[in-house]
Amino acid sequence: MNKMTKEEFAYKLLIWLLNWPLSKVLPRSFPINFYNPYTPGPGPGKPNYPIPPAGWITALDDTYWKTEYDAVWNVDHWDFLGDYAVAIRVNGEWSRGYRPLKMIITHDYGPGLELTLGNAGEPGWAFNGIVVSGVEYDLDFLGDSDADITVLDHDAGEEGCDFDITNIEFYS
Repeated sequence: MNKMTKEEFAYKLLIWLLNWPLSKVLPRSFPINFYNPYTPGPGPGKPNYPIPPAGWITALDDTYWKTEYDAVWNVDHWDFLGDYAVAIRVNGEWSRGYRPLKMIITHDYGPGLELTLGNAGEPGWAFNGIVVSGVEYDLDFLGDSDADITVLDHDAGEEGCDFDITNIEFYS
């Protein structure tokens, strides 16, 4: 009888295993999630990002957002004053894995403010349109838009803008 080396055995085993579906080869105690490879939890290399609770949350102040372009946190609201793009960017990790279903933005812009709630997906936003102050809007994180919230911005154009955002709410 021919004895095979460890390397030959490992090679033949690998070829044999490659012909099997992964779900049949790996033990049940080894979960695989192909759609979201990150599994939150404590331990090195796995930071625990707390996802906001279900229901309506207020995500207004400078613990949630930081200045991106021509926006300043002013005690209890965001001042947007500038030309072209004015924006606030996510501060910290609160939006990691968070996919709210709805949002309400309260502002003093007037009849309707064009806003984009941007994310890292394609086409690059969960919402892009006119926002009437205090009205509820659906968000879209489906398909290629399934990505973390990154920015809230307004394209002011050449004429510029001057408005305040006094509340930002999300529902999940």
